[in-house]
Amino acid sequence: MALLTSRQASAIGDNEFNTVAISDKIVDINFYRRGGEQVSPLYVKTQNLLKILRIAILRVKPEVSHKILREIFY
Repeated sequence: MALLTSRQASAIGDNEFNTVAISDKIVDINFYRRGGEQVSPLYVKTQNLLKILRIAILRVKPEVSHKILREIFY
């Protein structure tokens, strides 16, 4: 489930920011006329989130070596 908002009110031809929707399906980029909606998840299943986070953490590689980080911060 996600909250959908338009990035710019001008994208839908209105001066007010009144472009808000909720969807429980995958949304096409052209959900609003001329596209450009922001999709914000309202909730994520906990089990899947934990699995995704574990995978992401295992794949993180620092841009700077640990030795250089120690010299900078300690």
